[in-house]
Amino acid sequence: MTRVLVTGAGGFIGAHATAALRSAGLDVHTVSRTTRATDDPRTHHPADLLDDPSSVVRKVRPDVLVHLAWDTTHGAFWTSPANELWLDASTTMLREFLAGGGRHAVIAGTCAEYDWSAGQQVLHEDSSPIRPVSLYGEAKVRLHERALELAAEHDAGIGWARIFFPYGPGEDPRKLVSSIALSLLTNRPAQVRSGSLVRDYVYAQDAGQALAAMATSRLAAAVNVGSGHATPLAVIAQGVADIVGRPDLLEIGHDEGADVNPVIADVSRLRDEVGYVAATPLDRGLRATIAALSETAAT
Repeated sequence: MTRVLVTGAGGFIGAHATAALRSAGLDVHTVSRTTRATDDPRTHHPADLLDDPSSVVRKVRPDVLVHLAWDTTHGAFWTSPANELWLDASTTMLREFLAGGGRHAVIAGTCAEYDWSAGQQVLHEDSSPIRPVSLYGEAKVRLHERALELAAEHDAGIGWARIFFPYGPGEDPRKLVSSIALSLLTNRPAQVRSGSLVRDYVYAQDAGQALAAMATSRLAAAVNVGSGHATPLAVIAQGVADIVGRPDLLEIGHDEGADVNPVIADVSRLRDEVGYVAATPLDRGLRATIAALSETAAT
């Protein structure tokens, strides 16, 4: 049975990727800083990868590595010095994995690797320019380069997942969908300053399942993980307001200084070569997110 090690398994997307891999019948081991009551001590390994990125890999000896762990603190991660720490720790862990006989790794990248100012309607893995403007995006690009070099030395494969804009139950309450919903659920006004911005929002469960599909397909390529749909932020905000039933509290602006270029994934490779299509419509995803927030608020 193929043994898979998932880092960041307790995270927003990692939990969904782990569930999908287990549903596929794989021997899934997980690593995260904390242990939940539902974690199996036989397959969960609590560890701080920044302190020791190699010991869990040596202990588990996985055939496949799904590496999602990173500092994603809302807002702060774009410029956080922790990006450099995660770059080095990830490189060390990947080197240990490949030296120990690992054959394929799926690593979380980001749509922030792309040049959003290029004016392309849809971003493609092979033809769209890579030109990050944040420390986060730069660190991911450098990790991708290092991963490809190490994989070539060991004749292994790298699946690089450029994740677009995930949302869903369990997301940081300061993110777009949850921040609007929480305000409206508590009868407070909600404001969207840049309603005309167009982004590719992908349901977190779909993103996790896409990563699992990349791991099982073992495609060695960069892959956009998104919905493939162009959605203005105003449409998302209005959808939340309509579901909550408080459109009267929503204010949508159109910030002239905002980056007006769309950030949309070309998902043809995800569909045609990985064999996965994000299946959750926006309305259903928004309803699930709001329902989870309502339950939390009620308790």
